[in-house]
Amino acid sequence: MGVLLFPYELRRVWVLEGQLKDDYRHKYGRRTMYIDEDTWHGVIADFYDARDQLVQHAYINYYYAYDMQAWQAGSSFYHDLTSGGYVGYNLFQEQKKGPILNAGNMTKDMYTPAALRRLSH
Repeated sequence: MGVLLFPYELRRVWVLEGQLKDDYRHKYGRRTMYIDEDTWHGVIADFYDARDQLVQHAYINYYYAYDMQAWQAGSSFYHDLTSGGYVGYNLFQEQKKGPILNAGNMTKDMYTPAALRRLSH
């Protein structure tokens, strides 16, 4: 358990760490993820190479989408600490209107076994 400082409040997070198994090879030897306790979304991640050097950092900002009645990923940034490069997604904060994720055409009834059977015929 840890605590992260988001722009306006302290948030409790669970710290999840994954280590590469012996006799396996991968770009990352270890990953540390910080899971927000309220939303259960991964909000920050650190990626380490096989020499245990921090090589990449990710940050995902979540917001509550009232039209979906669920948390949704907002801006997210991925920093490559070896090259200095980064990429950002969902940069819509300065738009006059945010994205509408469910315009009312999706209902819970569309995600039932019966609905799936209807699609298969």
